[in-house]
Amino acid sequence: RSPGITSSLASPYYHANADMTEYTSLEGNASKSESIYVRSQWEQFKALLRRNLQTYWRSPEFSLNRLIVVMIFTTIFACFFFRSQLRDVADIEGRIVNIFFFSSLTCIYNLYTLVPFALSRRALYYRERAQNMYSVWAFNWAEGLVEMPWIFVQVATTVPLIYFMTNLNMDTWFPLAYFFACITLILWL
Repeated sequence: RSPGITSSLASPYYHANADMTEYTSLEGNASKSESIYVRSQWEQFKALLRRNLQTYWRSPEFSLNRLIVVMIFTTIFACFFFRSQLRDVADIEGRIVNIFFFSSLTCIYNLYTLVPFALSRRALYYRERAQNMYSVWAFNWAEGLVEMPWIFVQVATTVPLIYFMTNLNMDTWFPLAYFFACITLILWL
Protein backbone atom coordinates (compact mmCIF):
# COMPACT_ATOMS: atom_id res chain seq x y z
CA ARG A 1 0.00 0.00 0.00
CA SER A 2 1.07 3.53 -0.62
CA PRO A 3 1.76 5.79 2.37
CA GLY A 4 -1.17 8.09 1.46
CA ILE A 5 -3.74 5.29 1.64
CA THR A 6 -2.35 3.94 4.90
CA SER A 7 -2.46 7.36 6.54
CA SER A 8 -6.03 7.99 5.36
CA LEU A 9 -7.18 4.61 6.71
CA ALA A 10 -5.66 5.51 10.08
CA SER A 11 -7.50 8.81 10.20
CA PRO A 12 -10.40 9.11 12.68
CA TYR A 13 -12.36 10.98 10.00
CA TYR A 14 -12.21 7.96 7.72
CA HIS A 15 -13.84 5.74 10.33
CA ALA A 16 -16.47 8.33 11.25
CA ASN A 17 -17.43 8.77 7.61
CA ALA A 18 -17.41 5.03 6.96
CA ASP A 19 -19.69 4.46 9.96
CA MET A 20 -22.08 7.21 8.82
CA THR A 21 -22.15 5.81 5.28
CA GLU A 22 -22.89 2.33 6.58
CA TYR A 23 -25.63 3.67 8.90
CA THR A 24 -27.43 5.64 6.18
CA SER A 25 -27.18 2.83 3.65
CA LEU A 26 -29.01 0.35 5.88
CA GLU A 27 -32.59 -0.24 4.86
CA GLY A 28 -35.01 1.77 6.98
CA ASN A 29 -32.50 4.54 7.72
CA ALA A 30 -32.38 5.89 4.19
CA SER A 31 -33.87 9.27 3.52
CA LYS A 32 -37.60 9.23 2.82
CA SER A 33 -37.38 12.36 0.67
CA GLU A 34 -38.38 12.02 -2.96
CA SER A 35 -36.37 15.09 -3.96
CA ILE A 36 -33.24 14.72 -6.04
CA TYR A 37 -31.63 17.51 -4.00
CA VAL A 38 -29.92 17.09 -0.65
CA ARG A 39 -31.11 20.42 0.72
CA SER A 40 -34.53 22.01 0.76
CA GLN A 41 -35.43 24.71 -1.75
CA TRP A 42 -35.12 27.39 0.94
CA GLU A 43 -31.62 26.25 1.98
CA GLN A 44 -30.52 26.13 -1.66
CA PHE A 45 -31.86 29.64 -2.18
CA LYS A 46 -30.09 31.00 0.92
CA ALA A 47 -26.77 29.42 -0.07
CA LEU A 48 -26.97 30.73 -3.64
CA LEU A 49 -28.03 34.20 -2.50
CA ARG A 50 -25.11 34.35 -0.05
CA ARG A 51 -22.69 33.25 -2.79
CA ASN A 52 -24.07 35.79 -5.28
CA LEU A 53 -23.86 38.62 -2.74
CA GLN A 54 -20.24 37.70 -2.06
CA THR A 55 -19.54 37.69 -5.80
CA TYR A 56 -21.00 41.17 -6.16
CA TRP A 57 -19.13 42.38 -3.08
CA ARG A 58 -15.85 41.06 -4.47
CA SER A 59 -16.31 42.89 -7.77
CA PRO A 60 -17.20 46.46 -6.79
CA GLU A 61 -16.01 47.91 -10.10
CA PHE A 62 -18.91 46.13 -11.82
CA SER A 63 -21.60 47.77 -9.68
CA LEU A 64 -19.90 51.14 -9.32
CA ASN A 65 -19.40 51.38 -13.07
CA ARG A 66 -23.10 50.76 -13.62
CA LEU A 67 -24.05 53.36 -11.01
CA ILE A 68 -21.74 56.04 -12.43
CA VAL A 69 -22.82 55.53 -16.04
CA VAL A 70 -26.52 55.60 -15.15
CA MET A 71 -25.99 58.82 -13.17
CA ILE A 72 -24.28 60.36 -16.21
CA PHE A 73 -27.21 59.32 -18.43
CA THR A 74 -29.63 60.80 -15.92
CA THR A 75 -27.78 64.08 -15.72
CA ILE A 76 -27.78 64.40 -19.51
CA PHE A 77 -31.53 63.72 -19.67
CA ALA A 78 -32.23 66.11 -16.82
CA CYS A 79 -30.29 68.86 -18.60
CA PHE A 80 -32.70 68.63 -21.56
CA PHE A 81 -35.56 69.78 -19.32
CA PHE A 82 -33.64 71.84 -16.76
CA ARG A 83 -36.03 74.33 -15.10
CA SER A 84 -38.45 74.22 -18.00
CA GLN A 85 -42.10 75.00 -17.29
CA LEU A 86 -45.11 72.91 -18.17
CA ARG A 87 -47.01 75.15 -20.58
CA ASP A 88 -48.89 72.76 -22.82
CA VAL A 89 -49.50 69.11 -23.64
CA ALA A 90 -46.25 68.82 -25.61
CA ASP A 91 -44.23 69.68 -22.48
CA ILE A 92 -46.01 66.99 -20.49
CA GLU A 93 -45.53 64.44 -23.25
CA GLY A 94 -41.85 65.34 -23.47
CA ARG A 95 -41.40 64.65 -19.79
CA ILE A 96 -43.29 61.38 -19.98
CA VAL A 97 -41.09 60.28 -22.86
CA ASN A 98 -38.06 61.38 -20.81
CA ILE A 99 -39.15 59.24 -17.87
CA PHE A 100 -39.83 56.20 -20.04
CA PHE A 101 -36.61 56.63 -22.02
CA PHE A 102 -34.57 57.02 -18.83
CA SER A 103 -36.11 53.86 -17.36
CA SER A 104 -35.62 51.91 -20.58
CA LEU A 105 -32.02 53.03 -20.98
CA THR A 106 -31.27 52.09 -17.38
CA CYS A 107 -32.67 48.61 -18.01
CA ILE A 108 -30.79 48.19 -21.26
CA TYR A 109 -27.52 49.33 -19.72
CA ASN A 110 -27.99 47.00 -16.75
CA LEU A 111 -28.57 44.10 -19.13
CA TYR A 112 -25.64 45.15 -21.30
CA THR A 113 -23.29 45.01 -18.33
CA LEU A 114 -24.91 42.04 -16.60
CA VAL A 115 -24.79 39.58 -19.50
CA PRO A 116 -20.96 39.31 -19.70
CA PHE A 117 -20.81 39.13 -15.91
CA ALA A 118 -23.34 36.28 -15.85
CA LEU A 119 -21.74 34.49 -18.80
CA SER A 120 -18.40 34.43 -16.98
CA ARG A 121 -20.06 32.19 -14.38
CA ARG A 122 -21.77 29.92 -16.91
CA ALA A 123 -19.29 27.02 -16.58
CA LEU A 124 -19.85 26.95 -12.82
CA TYR A 125 -23.60 26.90 -13.37
CA TYR A 126 -23.43 23.97 -15.82
CA ARG A 127 -21.14 21.97 -13.54
CA GLU A 128 -23.33 22.50 -10.48
CA ARG A 129 -26.58 21.81 -12.36
CA ALA A 130 -25.14 18.58 -13.78
CA GLN A 131 -24.48 17.44 -10.23
CA ASN A 132 -28.01 18.47 -9.08
CA MET A 133 -26.60 20.79 -6.45
CA TYR A 134 -29.61 23.12 -6.64
CA SER A 135 -32.86 23.63 -8.45
CA VAL A 136 -33.46 26.07 -11.26
CA TRP A 137 -36.03 27.84 -9.05
CA ALA A 138 -33.47 28.58 -6.32
CA PHE A 139 -30.84 29.68 -8.82
CA ASN A 140 -33.12 32.08 -10.70
CA TRP A 141 -34.57 33.69 -7.57
CA ALA A 142 -31.12 34.15 -6.05
CA GLU A 143 -29.80 35.68 -9.29
CA GLY A 144 -32.76 38.05 -9.47
CA LEU A 145 -32.85 39.13 -5.84
CA VAL A 146 -29.15 39.91 -5.69
CA GLU A 147 -29.82 42.73 -8.17
CA MET A 148 -32.49 44.39 -5.99
CA PRO A 149 -30.17 46.44 -3.74
CA TRP A 150 -28.34 47.82 -6.79
CA ILE A 151 -31.60 48.74 -8.50
CA PHE A 152 -32.77 50.59 -5.38
CA VAL A 153 -29.43 52.42 -5.12
CA GLN A 154 -29.58 53.38 -8.79
CA VAL A 155 -33.11 54.71 -8.48
CA ALA A 156 -32.38 56.48 -5.19
CA THR A 157 -29.41 58.31 -6.70
CA THR A 158 -30.91 59.12 -10.08
CA VAL A 159 -34.52 60.02 -9.24
CA PRO A 160 -33.59 63.20 -7.33
CA LEU A 161 -31.42 64.31 -10.25
CA ILE A 162 -34.05 63.87 -12.90
CA TYR A 163 -37.03 64.83 -10.74
CA PHE A 164 -35.86 68.09 -9.25
CA MET A 165 -33.76 69.27 -12.21
CA THR A 166 -36.68 68.88 -14.60
CA ASN A 167 -39.02 70.83 -12.30
CA LEU A 168 -41.66 68.17 -11.91
CA ASN A 169 -44.61 68.51 -9.53
CA MET A 170 -43.40 69.48 -6.05
CA ASP A 171 -46.40 68.20 -4.04
CA THR A 172 -45.47 66.24 -0.95
CA TRP A 173 -46.55 62.84 -2.25
CA PHE A 174 -45.59 63.15 -5.90
CA PRO A 175 -41.78 62.67 -5.60
CA LEU A 176 -42.40 59.47 -3.65
CA ALA A 177 -44.85 58.26 -6.29
CA TYR A 178 -42.29 59.05 -9.00
CA PHE A 179 -39.64 57.08 -7.08
CA PHE A 180 -41.87 53.99 -6.89
CA ALA A 181 -42.93 54.40 -10.53
CA CYS A 182 -39.26 54.35 -11.60
CA ILE A 183 -38.53 51.26 -9.51
CA THR A 184 -41.60 49.53 -10.97
CA LEU A 185 -40.65 50.42 -14.53
CA ILE A 186 -37.06 49.27 -14.12
CA LEU A 187 -38.09 45.98 -12.51
CA TRP A 188 -40.82 45.43 -15.07
CA LEU A 189 -38.68 46.14 -18.10
